[in-house]
Formats: sequence, C-alpha cells, structure tokens
Amino acid sequence: MATGNRHWSLEDNDYQRLINKAIDQAADAMGVVFAINARADKQSLATIKLNVQGVSSIVKYRQLQEYLTELSAVDSAKTLMVDGKSVEFELLLRSEKKAFFSLLKNDATLTKMAEVAIQDEAIKPTFPVVGNDVQTDVNSIEQQPVKVEPKELIYQYRLNI
Repeated sequence: MATGNRHWSLEDNDYQRLINKAIDQAADAMGVVFAINARADKQSLATIKLNVQGVSSIVKYRQLQEYLTELSAVDSAKTLMVDGKSVEFELLLRSEKKAFFSLLKNDATLTKMAEVAIQDEAIKPTFPVVGNDVQTDVNSIEQQPVKVEPKELIYQYRLNI
C-alpha cells in the first residue's frame, strides 16, 4: 500500500485458525486505507472536475470510465469533454474529496499531475462612492487592483493503463 508495508506475526496450533487470523488482519489493514464513509443525504455530496491525460483510444476511455464508476467513493461520472488525448469528467462523490483522492493515491491506475484553478473571466469595474452617490465619470475612476478568486479547481491526472 502507498501508506507503507504492514507486518505482523501470529501464533496458533491450528493452521486453519492461523490462516483466518491472517486474513482478518489483512482485511482490517486494507479497510483502514480503502474504506469510504458514504453520505446518506445527497446535499452533502462533493462534486469535482477531473481531467485525465493519456486517454488516446476508445478502449482506454471505456476502461477509465468503468474504473471511475466502480470506485466506492464515486456516485456518478459525467463526461464533459473528450479531445483524443484527454478526458474531463465531473464526478459526484459519495464521500469527502479527501477519501476519493486517498483511493486514487493507493491505486496505480491514475497518477496526480496538478490542480488547476479556473478563474472567473467576468471582471466587473468598481466605481468609487462619493457621499451617497456613485461617481461614474470614467476619467475619475481610481485604478484599484481587482482580486479574482478561483471559480473552481480541475484536478489533473495521467492514466497509467
């Protein structure tokens, strides 16, 4: 697992009980890493945009789509864009984003590349207020830096299959 190797030792006189204990230990260790706490109410589901590079064929696209929809953290995967080299999905998650990204990190199917912030392109001019009136003379508007907040993040990954 990406979180490291797990080691333990067990002792028992009965071989079958020993095997069962080992299987229980392995399942518990994997459950800590891969378990998802699903949300019951639809309002608390997270939505993210995921852009995956290296999707160069229909076969790879289908494999990726099946992979994403089979993840326990994913409720649905909607294709937003396909361009022959990459695919962009809008994913509705059953869990928090952190749990989803933990699943991807512990699997070799996708490799994280970057997070890209998409800016809101509509920048509205601000007019200084003089008394109770808004001054609208364009020549008298003071130039003030406009802070533009990121509209959304697109998480970029590379397909490894």
